[in-house]
Amino acid sequence: MSFVALKDSNINSINDIKETQVAIARKMDEKNIDQTLEKYKKENEEINAKDFGDYLKAGEALINQNAQVMLLNESFRQMLDESIEGFSDKTKVLKSYSVKGNEKLKENNKVEKDQSFNVYISGIDTYGALSNVSRSDVNLIVSVNPKKGKILITTIPRDTYVNLAGLGKNANDKLTHAGLFGVDTSIKTLENFLDVDIDYYAKVNFTTLTKLIDLLGGVEVENPVAFNSVGGYYFPQGNVQMNGEMALAYSRERYNLAEGDFDRGKNQVRVMTGIIKKLLSTETLMNFNSIADVALESVNTNLPYDKMIEMVNGQLEENKKWHIKSQALKGYGAPGLPSYLMPSSQLYMMQADDESIEDVYKNILNNNRNK
Repeated sequence: MSFVALKDSNINSINDIKETQVAIARKMDEKNIDQTLEKYKKENEEINAKDFGDYLKAGEALINQNAQVMLLNESFRQMLDESIEGFSDKTKVLKSYSVKGNEKLKENNKVEKDQSFNVYISGIDTYGALSNVSRSDVNLIVSVNPKKGKILITTIPRDTYVNLAGLGKNANDKLTHAGLFGVDTSIKTLENFLDVDIDYYAKVNFTTLTKLIDLLGGVEVENPVAFNSVGGYYFPQGNVQMNGEMALAYSRERYNLAEGDFDRGKNQVRVMTGIIKKLLSTETLMNFNSIADVALESVNTNLPYDKMIEMVNGQLEENKKWHIKSQALKGYGAPGLPSYLMPSSQLYMMQADDESIEDVYKNILNNNRNK
């Protein structure tokens, strides 16, 4: 959380803001803002804070000089840069405060042995520390049926138009923006949207994904169409052995693919399939304890360690052959739908097809059914 002022203003330090008006977005980010103001008050006097409701309006107030300072959650900076021309170039940070979020949910112990479960995989578009809250660009639901040895990977496109859970009935926006409010909001949003229960989550970002794949000794991906990607990589058609950086480039590319973001989603599933197959290999399972110590530093998850051990032991005992399938939510482009976070911007949205929502729901249920 940062106190921000215009670069050309005479406000140069946190000590200069006492007599100014500070724009805040309490309605949108109450917990983080209140924590920050509490920390500030312990070091300084009271400040004159005005609630503009959301970060976009607060940012506009700062740029238009209707406020001299803004309190900004840095997770929303990229959004402001996209909505307000030159926002970061025109502003400076006076002081930043770290606040404690509720990013990690409690471990979920309710799933019994051999009972099916759903895992939400969130890939956020940042490098560095995994605790950083950011837009969730990769949204997968991995449905696991241990009894029948079935796994279904469901892709939900980042631009899918949804109601952001817990923010009100009018908080409609693209799914990726749910990640700005934490993994809990993303999970509840998807649960409401698809009418399925999500038992666990696992979150990775660019840095941790590459570390995880390299730790596993790379993954093999079945690539259907040859293409070039950012970073100078060329991916030939066929089975391709990838290290972490290659897999990241493969997962991010969309401009050189025929169907853009839709094909990118398919490639992300192919990488996830490669990771799952590697995790299920006897070599990985036999060395699980040593691998897990490092791997769990690369993944933020509420999947209990005991549950992991239970699954590892079960696979070593039974040597079960797993069948992995995938599906993707379909829809159509719907630019111009109102955005909760960026109401003055014309954003591309994907309006999900009702039949596709129903198909996704039924396929998850069928995968997890043991009868």
